[in-house]
Amino acid sequence: MFRILIDPGHAPGNVNQGPTGYFEYEGMWSLSNLLRKELSEYGIRADLTRTEAANPTLTRRGQMARGYDMFISQHSNAHNGRVRGSEVFYSIHQPENKDEAALLAAETARLMGNPNRGAKTKRSARGNWDHFTVIRKAVAAGCPRVFLIESGFHDNVTDEAWLKQDSNLKRLAEMQARLLHRILNPP
Repeated sequence: MFRILIDPGHAPGNVNQGPTGYFEYEGMWSLSNLLRKELSEYGIRADLTRTEAANPTLTRRGQMARGYDMFISQHSNAHNGRVRGSEVFYSIHQPENKDEAALLAAETARLMGNPNRGAKTKRSARGNWDHFTVIRKAVAAGCPRVFLIESGFHDNVTDEAWLKQDSNLKRLAEMQARLLHRILNPP
C-alpha cells in the first residue's frame, strides 16, 4: 500500500489571509482532510503532519516523511493582490519529479481557472539546498517525491473567492487524489 504524508501548511494563529476573510490555515486544513479522504478511496494510506491545533516545526514536518512514498505540503500563495495562478515546487535534488510537479500545477490551474505558473524549484541563497525547509527535510528523510503546492493566491480576490467555496476545495482534493494515484501507479 502506498503512503502519502500531507502537510496542511500553516496552523491556527498564522496571519496569512485574503482581503475578504479567507485564512490560509483554514482552507488548507480543509483541503488536506478532503484529500486524505479521497486518497483512501484509491487504497492509499494518507496521514497528516499535524492535528488541527498543533503546529510542529517545519523541520519536524519534513522529517515525518521518512517511510512515505510522497510528501505534499498544501498552501495558497500571496504577493501583491494582483497576481493569480497555481504553481508546484519540487526539490532541486529530485529533478526526476519535474514532470509530476508540472502536471499538478497545470491541472490545479485548469481547475481553478487561473494561470499555470508551472513546476519550480527554489534554491537557498546560502547554498546548494532547497529554500523551503519542509522540502529540504522531507528529501533528507528519504521521501522520493516531495511537492509544495501553491493553489492560487489568496490575496487576489478572484483566487480567494474560489478558495472560499467548500465545493471547490472538494473538487481540488478529488483532482489531486486522481493525479497522485496516477503518479504512484503509472500506466
